[in-house]
Amino acid sequence: MSFAVGLLALIGLAPSGVAAASSGGTTAPQEACAVTSAYGHSGYYLCGSTPVEFQWDTGLVEDVVVGSDYHVYHDPGSGWARIGNGEASHTLPPAKVGIGTNHSNTIGVFGTTGLHYCSTGNGYGGWTGWVYCP
Repeated sequence: MSFAVGLLALIGLAPSGVAAASSGGTTAPQEACAVTSAYGHSGYYLCGSTPVEFQWDTGLVEDVVVGSDYHVYHDPGSGWARIGNGEASHTLPPAKVGIGTNHSNTIGVFGTTGLHYCSTGNGYGGWTGWVYCP
């Protein structure tokens, strides 16, 4: 395994066929699609889910994806990083798992319990914790 693939696997953005690290051990490898953030940082997201790009009023552009380990990641310009402990459902089809926007600054995913959870961005790369949202 190359250093780049190992690093991507470590942060949950592993290409297809590479198990991604997660807080509960490793998850089964999922089909991963390449993604490049607005800042040129490369990674992988869960194929079939939908990446989201925000253009904040602050001028910050921020990309948000579901990684191949089902955790939610963002790139506010400093590279891909997890948004808290957000983890999408492993049982729903990827198209239903993907990032949804409820408001201009809020993202949501169907979590591991099957319920919808949201996190709100501040426009500077920070996000609130994940909370249940109807």
